[in-house]
Amino acid sequence: MFRRNPTNQSHQRNNSDWNVRENSDACYECGRTGHIKKYCPQLRNKTANSNNRDFKEKKFKSRKTLLTGADYDESDKEGSEDDDVAQLCFMANDDDPKHNDIWLWHRRLGHVHMDLIKKLLSKDLVRGLPNLREFEMSMMGELTFFLGLQIKQSKEGIFINQSKYTRELSKRFGLENAKPRGTPISPSVNLIKDENGKDVDSKLFRGMIGSLLYLTASRPDIMFSVCICARFQACPKESHLSAVKRIFKYLSGTLNLGLWYPRNSSIDLVGFSDSDYAGCLVDRKSTSGTCQFLGDALVSWHSKKQTSVALSTAEAEYV
Repeated sequence: MFRRNPTNQSHQRNNSDWNVRENSDACYECGRTGHIKKYCPQLRNKTANSNNRDFKEKKFKSRKTLLTGADYDESDKEGSEDDDVAQLCFMANDDDPKHNDIWLWHRRLGHVHMDLIKKLLSKDLVRGLPNLREFEMSMMGELTFFLGLQIKQSKEGIFINQSKYTRELSKRFGLENAKPRGTPISPSVNLIKDENGKDVDSKLFRGMIGSLLYLTASRPDIMFSVCICARFQACPKESHLSAVKRIFKYLSGTLNLGLWYPRNSSIDLVGFSDSDYAGCLVDRKSTSGTCQFLGDALVSWHSKKQTSVALSTAEAEYV
């Protein structure tokens, strides 16, 4: 009967049967199944020879040995696939990823490494686990597109916008042919819970809000209106959906707007802040907005509802 596998790294280190670190160098140099069998309880009582397919060796140029056919793809394999992946993550999180016993410990889990290699996309990734702290960098040319951000570089400065992403969103939500609007939100409309309003698809509404929030990475002009609409994600009504669609209509007419970072700008930090007074009709809290410029470049902005109820306009400005 096999002895119980270690449940954690500390157990593995303190168990003499699984004392990998003391014997890893010898096995690495030899690369033979005999050494693996010697230190692994699950292989100790089995004999390896050239006629036994369970212990047929494949030697790679790096002198690492892989035992093919040992319970490979069999129905009686131990654990689930999620457990195998968890073990791989546990090895990758070792306190010393460069230690060369990571491969031997992988073998000592018995046949688990077979399932891991089968799941991974590349054998090179498996062989490169001990070098997790080493990676290669390549020059791909001038950066023009990054995570949905279109970046245009010139001698005068850098311009960032998301026009392509905006078009994709309008097409996804069926608003590509909508009439453009001049402002993201109507100044005469105050959104409330609207308990008597018609319900709309909450999944669709939240998807639109999430997409717009990502657009605020280069469009601070829609930050205020998007944050107001985001307050009603729990139970959206038709009036809330109309307000969100108005934002998309505004974006369709201002596709070329974005952030401009000029070169040779000063490094003077200037901040601006403002707030309304009891602007939220639900709880009468005020909303603050700020933006910070480093020279002529906008580097930070936000719009947030205050956590307390201001008793005056002066208090709302200083909260």
